[in-house]
Amino acid sequence: MYKILMVLFTYLAFNTSPLLSRSDTGSTDKTIDLTIQLDEKSLLNAYITDFYPTTNFRNDGDFAAVTWKTSTDTIYIGRSLFKIDLSVIPKNVTITSAQLYLNHNSTPVHYGGSGHHKDGGSNACYIQRITQKWDTDSVTWSNQPDVSSENVIILNSSTSDDQNYIVDITAVLNDMLMNPSNNFGFMMRLQTESPIVALGFSSGSCANYNERPILQISYTMQ
Repeated sequence: MYKILMVLFTYLAFNTSPLLSRSDTGSTDKTIDLTIQLDEKSLLNAYITDFYPTTNFRNDGDFAAVTWKTSTDTIYIGRSLFKIDLSVIPKNVTITSAQLYLNHNSTPVHYGGSGHHKDGGSNACYIQRITQKWDTDSVTWSNQPDVSSENVIILNSSTSDDQNYIVDITAVLNDMLMNPSNNFGFMMRLQTESPIVALGFSSGSCANYNERPILQISYTMQ
């Protein structure tokens, strides 16, 4: 079952990707509906962890926020960076609806088990706006970009290991279209980074195509 997340405020962005569907309602305001499967081109992402502080995990299959333990009880933290390019959306439009579908990861790489975990408590997350440029080919834990503490998205703690999420990002996409030069993407991290917890989704680089995120948009021409 999908659960609608509580969104306090944010900005989000994205790049061209396979269109699963596109339709024109035929009304006078020309409402266009798009369903887009996000992939490596449309959803740039990277995973960073203090366990490998100088290792780059570009286009990682895990879109996750993690605090975990190794078999020798070494605690490590993992965060995810992502950026969606907005070029697929024409200029001078008003987005009337935008829903981001996130699917739990059935085969994560950076932590044990599948999906989400709350062994150590809540796995609620922040999605914070990144405030400077970063490169998917070189970003690591050691050189991770700064983030803003304002306009944060709150992802509520999961209610089951295999819970999928829907995020209403209508307002944030409209804002991002008006300010594209300020789009540096986002970082997802746990609100409390203590073990053992994980909120784990599949990214646009996930090997299982069916688990990749989907963006559904409706917009009208201004």
